[in-house]
Amino acid sequence: MGTGTPGGQPLAFYADLQMLWYLMSTPDPGRLLSTFTSREIPSKANGWQRYNARRWSNETYDRTFDAAQIELDPVKAVLDPLRGSG
Repeated sequence: MGTGTPGGQPLAFYADLQMLWYLMSTPDPGRLLSTFTSREIPSKANGWQRYNARRWSNETYDRTFDAAQIELDPVKAVLDPLRGSG
């Protein structure tokens, strides 16, 4: 086990097994896509209770996801980030 990552996050969890699964209750992909935002990274502050278990972080993704959450046109909310114009 390492001492941590450059962001000061531990390299290991204190668990024998980590179960990761997603429940999709609507056709809107927002819930699933939110799991990859930086704020979903488990940390001591949130009791290690978030869904971004791989700890992937990307500021552009976070900004694009946040912008899509306030877009009223559902087609634009999904397609603009994919096109890189969102």
